[in-house]
Amino acid sequence: KKKNFLTQRSIAKNKTKMEDIVDTLIASGETSRLLDHFYLDEKLGFICRDTHTSTKIPQFEPYEALFNTAAESMKSNPQGFYDAVKSLPPFEKPILDIISEQLTGRREQYLAKMHTAGVLSYLASGFVSCNNLWVKQDRPYVPSVIAGPLGELAKDLGVQPWINYIFTGIYNWRLNDEQGDLCIENIIARGNLSGLVDESWFMMMGVAVELAGGSIPKIMLDSLVAIKNKDDDKLVELLEFMAEELLKLKVITRMKEHCDPDVFYNEIRVWIKPTSVEHHDGSHGVLFEGISEEPLMISGSTAAHSALFFAMDGFFNITHGKQAKDMQADFKSHLPQIQKDFIDLMWKSGNVRRYIDQHEESDMKVKLEEKFNSAVESLAKFKTLHIALVQRFIMEPAKKAQQAAMGTGGSTPIDYLKETREDGRSQMFKSDSQ
Repeated sequence: KKKNFLTQRSIAKNKTKMEDIVDTLIASGETSRLLDHFYLDEKLGFICRDTHTSTKIPQFEPYEALFNTAAESMKSNPQGFYDAVKSLPPFEKPILDIISEQLTGRREQYLAKMHTAGVLSYLASGFVSCNNLWVKQDRPYVPSVIAGPLGELAKDLGVQPWINYIFTGIYNWRLNDEQGDLCIENIIARGNLSGLVDESWFMMMGVAVELAGGSIPKIMLDSLVAIKNKDDDKLVELLEFMAEELLKLKVITRMKEHCDPDVFYNEIRVWIKPTSVEHHDGSHGVLFEGISEEPLMISGSTAAHSALFFAMDGFFNITHGKQAKDMQADFKSHLPQIQKDFIDLMWKSGNVRRYIDQHEESDMKVKLEEKFNSAVESLAKFKTLHIALVQRFIMEPAKKAQQAAMGTGGSTPIDYLKETREDGRSQMFKSDSQ
């Protein structure tokens, strides 16, 4: 059985050309253009202010309508929802052609692709889970009316054709009060397969963490420019700022305010699980009609899909052992290619530790090492908070249910988080007394 959809995916087109453009922009110090290139916001990072571009495409309205009522439909009439998905009107032409014909501009088309893929992934997960929970008719599969356009978009974007952290969070929020601020108190999930407040709060907590770290991508890009210019004073300032911003990620501790651990474990996880789980008929994997002849094994939605943390690994030169590295390779397969390119840039050009290492012994080197260590420790503190959350929301309910503790990404999350946290700390500079 295939492990996932992108196993044989070719490298991004024009990658060398893209790298040349990025190098030129770094050399010129034009971080604003770099942010635009990677679809990043100066203050919001990976969060996009205008995520719902596909609502402008008339052909997609029936899909949006079913997406918006999925939870209610499944609760009141599971068979009706199951049949409604299969009966959706197929697109008359490839979805990429429809988007390129009706929307202009690179960014607008990209947002439409991401939002459309997100809606389709929700319908795919809802269809499979609805069959597992209630209908129990067929071998788990995604019908061609969903699998076709979802597979087309997934290949173009470089993601898996399944529900993931980006589709459940970054491209799944809306403001509760359109005139209010973009903050955790004023955002709710557009897609919500359980229909529970707990699910919305859980998904939006990922958005809250990204918002809290929203300035970090720009800090990293500005640091690349500082390194290029050998501006050590500026790099000290940026590393200090980064350490402070990373402490804001403690917003994750607010998860318990509106998401109950038992509700999450027993009633929400079912909608975001891997395709490899055992299904109602005892089988594993999901067939995607028209795009795969064999069941696909794809990990489910997990915060481990966040490009922000992969990028920081490159920035700080945090390397991992084989097990964590293999898991990360799978997690990264859920990221759009443009985010993978940003991560690659951090590994190629943003290796701050190597730059500091090359300094001769001096007061400036000591200062750089201290600021570097402080930033890495701030990241480790966040992972400690995350570990406590996983303990409460996965490990304890699993023990209560006498089940193996497994994350929705298909990993043992506590071990993974502890390993990556300590891998980060191992990169910290040692003082003479250590």
